[in-house]
Amino acid sequence: MTSRKTSSGYFALPLSRLFVATSLSVLAACGGGGDTGNNSNVNNASETGSSGAKGGSIPSSASAFISSIFLQSGGTGYVSFVSSKNTSSQYTGVASEQLSISTASSTVFNEQTSAVIGQYSATLARQTIVTAAGDFSTLGLGNDIQMFDQDLTGFTFGLGGSADVFRATLASSDVSGQSISGVATDADGGVAHALATDTAAMPGGSIRYLTQITASAPVLVVQSGAVASSQTLAQLQQQFGGTVATLGDVSYLTGMSENAPASAYAQLNVGVYAATYAVAGQSVPITLLAGTDIAFNQIASSFIVQELKSHAAEL
Repeated sequence: MTSRKTSSGYFALPLSRLFVATSLSVLAACGGGGDTGNNSNVNNASETGSSGAKGGSIPSSASAFISSIFLQSGGTGYVSFVSSKNTSSQYTGVASEQLSISTASSTVFNEQTSAVIGQYSATLARQTIVTAAGDFSTLGLGNDIQMFDQDLTGFTFGLGGSADVFRATLASSDVSGQSISGVATDADGGVAHALATDTAAMPGGSIRYLTQITASAPVLVVQSGAVASSQTLAQLQQQFGGTVATLGDVSYLTGMSENAPASAYAQLNVGVYAATYAVAGQSVPITLLAGTDIAFNQIASSFIVQELKSHAAEL
């Protein structure tokens, strides 16, 4: 096999040291721990991206569109929410995560995590992005994203140093005047839980983004934080059918019967992992922030934070 490329920086690991997950805590009282797999302060942002990769050249009109949303100073903001549970499935905390760029010419993102209520504990699962050019290890964090081509609806990007094998398409909607309990959400349900009885109306200028991530080239997204099967690809094929093929230096199995536990499996080194195979235009299990495809502008997110804090006891 060829050597595997990984993102450099403090949270990148060689594939020989894959781990299941990394947990950290964010204390609302002291603003501790950012969602980057280390124990630094919560307002943790990277200026260069974890891989140091450079993005593509950007047409001025497209750059203006991206800057109008993501520019750290002057953009309208792109903020998601995330919550955590304990082993008893009780919610323990909520945090906000903002994705931004430092300058209009930036092609790498900064991700900033801020505690909102309770004690938020993030669990990060490693993924491996497999392309025709190689394999790239990532925790899927916002500051591991490198932008390439941009247009007036979104941008292509790579993760962990990969080429631009993904595309983010942003669709915005004005949610001004709508009940906050019908607007605010996160992937794990903690925000909706805390605001279930809140009938306050979203303020004027509130925007919600729905972001769709699709492949822009053949790609395998491998859930490489934990081995999914002790069986080989050949044994899985015998059990569930499907076709074994190769992308880059990685063998994978797709097209299995509906009762297969995963849509695809990939073999990395000696391990077999659950995966998703996609070609251009197909959806992939990747989000820009917080495991959700929903984000808000600064007006909306600030109001959601305000209301969450008033309902902190209801978490």
